Amino acid sequence: MATLHEKEKYTLYGIIGNFYRICEEPQNALLYLEQCLSIAKKEGDFQKQLVTYVRIGEALKYSGEYKKATTSFETAFNLCETNALQAYADFIWQHRGKLHMECGQLEEATDCFSKALALRVQKKDSLLIDSTKQALRFVEKLK
Repeated sequence: MATLHEKEKYTLYGIIGNFYRICEEPQNALLYLEQCLSIAKKEGDFQKQLVTYVRIGEALKYSGEYKKATTSFETAFNLCETNALQAYADFIWQHRGKLHMECGQLEEATDCFSKALALRVQKKDSLLIDSTKQALRFVEKLK
């Protein structure tokens, strides 16, 4: 039987972690996502680390650990800025906006979504632009 290479493990653990999060089992998700992070760090792959910190932030958010989720998103931002990974900044802003929205911090959510929207307009990605505009409209309804 063939053994899995680290790249394959990273991908599979990420998929399993995301499925657990979607199935509302964030603690199980975190177990697999921490494995992803370990692999990404061992490889020195900052892009994988950034993506994994966003995924971990989402799992932490769904487990009600908002402070830890915020820290995870901040770590992703730091990786984005220090490693020329600006293509991911809009995703981080979007996820942070959702975190603030779920915490009832509507002004902060609006600020994050606005930053995500500006970056997505620069990307000229209509699906992402529409998604962020919907989020902004939703926050306005909550106010």
